[in-house]
Parts: sequence; C-alpha cells; structure tokens
Amino acid sequence: MDRFLQARDALIRHGLGVRAEAILHGLSRTRVRIILARLNDDDRAIPPPLEPLLPALAETVLFWSGRRRRVLVIHDEQSALTADRLRRLQQILADGAGLSPSGSPLAGLVMVDSRDDPRVQVADLLAGLARRLPGIVDDGPLQPLISPTSLRDPIGEALPA
Repeated sequence: MDRFLQARDALIRHGLGVRAEAILHGLSRTRVRIILARLNDDDRAIPPPLEPLLPALAETVLFWSGRRRRVLVIHDEQSALTADRLRRLQQILADGAGLSPSGSPLAGLVMVDSRDDPRVQVADLLAGLARRLPGIVDDGPLQPLISPTSLRDPIGEALPA
C-alpha cells in the first residue's frame, strides 16, 4: 500500500493536469483499502485488476459508433464481460455522450463460441495478421493494415468493387 501511494504522489508531483490530479487525489488510503477488500471478496462488479478487455471494448464501441450511431458487438465468450459490467459500461458511454442509458453507443453484446462463429474467427485471423505482418514487411513503426473506412489494400492499390 505504501509503495502504491508513493507512486500516486510521484504522479501528482509531475503535474498531469487538473482532471488526472483529481482522480489521483481520490485514491486515498481508505478508498484503496475498500477496493482491495472488495477484490479479496470477489466482488464481480469490479473488473479483475489489469483487465484490458473493458477499456478496449469501450474504445472499440466509440470508434465504430462514431459517437453518432449504436453498435451491437459480437464477441467470444469472456468471463470478464458480466451483465452488470456491460450495463455499467453502457451507462458510462451514455454519460460521456450526454445521453440516457438507452442512447448509449453500445446497443448490446452477443457472446458466441469462437469455435463456431465465423465472424469471430475472421476477426481473430485479421487481428493476428495485423499483429505479425508489419514486423515481417517493415521493421519501422507499426502501421495499421486495414482501416475500417478504407477501400485500399495494405500496399495502397484500390480494391476491386
């Protein structure tokens, strides 16, 4: 606990901005103890520590929705995606856009078995390809292979319609 609070204080000293500092100041010893107790009691309302899936899901929804439309996400089965966490994510996304929960960019989430769903299999294939191919083709900075709004292939030639 002491090392965590020392790290928090070091971040505050770096002047990260008013919003970040307000969040860091909210991490009091008492509040951290309460969260640790809830984690020790397996409170499923709190995502597992360092679980990247929920923030990644939020960013994906914001990207694909363009903050103008609602998206339904198809995802392989994940224990981190509980119904309560998804409701909270919908609320957070709606609050961020100044909307009611029913107007959240996240319309819902359908969980499927990735072994049986070709949409998830194709997404996994593309993600694996995007992760590996840039290192083979070019040792430079990682470049996206596919843009969801682009009709060009990775080497820049127009794809046939």
